[in-house]
Amino acid sequence: MLTVLLPALHTSAEGRLSAVAWDLGKALAVLVGMIEIGKFAIWSVIVKLFGFPLRTAVLAGVGLTQIGELSYVLVKVARDERLVSAEVYNAVLAASLISILLNAALMRWTPAWLDRFGLREPTL
Repeated sequence: MLTVLLPALHTSAEGRLSAVAWDLGKALAVLVGMIEIGKFAIWSVIVKLFGFPLRTAVLAGVGLTQIGELSYVLVKVARDERLVSAEVYNAVLAASLISILLNAALMRWTPAWLDRFGLREPTL
């Protein structure tokens, strides 16, 4: 009886854990996407409205996409005061780390992408 029951329980628990991990991964991807795309759009538009070239606006937008360490500090204080759950704390911490790493990669590759699309630095 146990030889049949234990593998079934293991498989069932493994399936539930992978489903939970998948849901958390999707939620984290949506959170990081909202941060990166939202902040990029807002900052790019603001810089462009100040009259800078499109290349400068895009680079400024990319450079300001990460949420950084301040978000971690704020959510830590909120968690210590029991204003947010452990899940929210972990999600913000993970999103902060991912946005920092993603920002470094984007800052490295964006100038080459802009050159490829014809948005070169203006010559004097």
